[in-house]
Amino acid sequence: MATTKKETGFNYPLSFDSYGSILLVSDCPERVKQAMLSALLTRLEERVWFPEYGLNDREFRAAYPLPQQLRIIRECLDMALASFPDVSYLLRGAILEGGEVYVEVLYQVAEEEEKSLGLYL
Repeated sequence: MATTKKETGFNYPLSFDSYGSILLVSDCPERVKQAMLSALLTRLEERVWFPEYGLNDREFRAAYPLPQQLRIIRECLDMALASFPDVSYLLRGAILEGGEVYVEVLYQVAEEEEKSLGLYL
């Protein structure tokens, strides 16, 4: 009988249990959500070993038009989701009065139910 290995990843944000062990996540939709959050909440060049990972927050302060900001966010998400081939997503957003950007990602993993992730950048 063949067994399939269940993929796991670090919990985001990085967390520890009461014994000091790193918490892991194996649920694929949750791993996808955490990968997106990690990419969108990491500043560009914050990770020395992977400087192109994350978003350049200065680009959002420059009041670029929404289509350009969504393109930048899409590039960031594409990089974060490169290891998840069964994920499809739709990105939408709005620029609020104070210049803050609200982004909603509607995503689906394989045949799972569609989920939504919304955040202010």
